[in-house]
Amino acid sequence: MGIDGGGFHLVGGSIFILLSIYTGQRSSHILRLQWKPNTEGGYIDLERGMIHFLPLGKSQTAKRAATHPIPRRLKPLLRALHGRSTGHVIEYRGRQVKNTKKSFRNALKRAGIEGARGHTTRHTCITWLLRDGEDPWQVAGYVNLSMEMLMKVYGHHCPERLQALADRI
Repeated sequence: MGIDGGGFHLVGGSIFILLSIYTGQRSSHILRLQWKPNTEGGYIDLERGMIHFLPLGKSQTAKRAATHPIPRRLKPLLRALHGRSTGHVIEYRGRQVKNTKKSFRNALKRAGIEGARGHTTRHTCITWLLRDGEDPWQVAGYVNLSMEMLMKVYGHHCPERLQALADRI
């Protein structure tokens, strides 16, 4: 069953993929998202336009969970999706989806994409932001990644940041 989000039609794994690409968050954080504040997973606050990936009362772990604004392009999708689920944002037949491997693989097959994994969407988000010239510090904060790790893994995607230095030599 698809979801009509005001001009677009989505099925199954597409919702997970869009949330992952536009937020850059880990799949485990996305799969635990709910529509109301809770202690098991994060939640989406449509009224304030925020996604809280850290469950209420939980401390940060090494796999840090961010809180940030809902991306403009996701707002219509989330509004359309809200109220069509029983509590979790990512559901199938009224039940929380706990693993996206099969639906992700099927979505990739339909799109003709080979060699991608679930974590590829996080990499895509970070890479797009850096290639578009966004400040690495802000990108690291948005996806809740340390600046050290961002530069170690993704630094090669933003060599333009060194242009002013190169021009002064």
